[in-house]
Amino acid sequence: MVKFKTEVSSGGVLCRLSKNNIEYALIRRAIKVWCLPKGKVEEGESYPESALREVREETGMDAVIKEELGKISYWFYDSHDRVKVSKTVYFFLMEYKSGDPKEDGIEVEEVKWFKKDEALAIMSYESEKGILNKAQRSLFLKNRL
Repeated sequence: MVKFKTEVSSGGVLCRLSKNNIEYALIRRAIKVWCLPKGKVEEGESYPESALREVREETGMDAVIKEELGKISYWFYDSHDRVKVSKTVYFFLMEYKSGDPKEDGIEVEEVKWFKKDEALAIMSYESEKGILNKAQRSLFLKNRL
């Protein structure tokens, strides 16, 4: 019998306007993948609270939430606990407020700003690329920045 558990995380598409271009903050995890900042929702936290905390912890930057972008769901195998994990991640469009890119030194090895095409070319997960594209569409449709 295969054991399984569920996890819920939240994170953000952190963006800023730089030289008339929109840039997005990505993180490079210790497992050598580029992705959006995200992490587990802690007890008593709302999804937006968790997303802001995780972005701050993983990037060193503070943000303001502009809107909810949606969620992605996927399965993976946790070899440490020897269980299959059903994970759902809620994402929010965030506008950069303050701080400088700074990795946490634990899970995150690098934090860097990218233009959209550069970000999409380097990102490791197709589902997160879809979330970034959704953020880009929202920014242009609503003239958010």
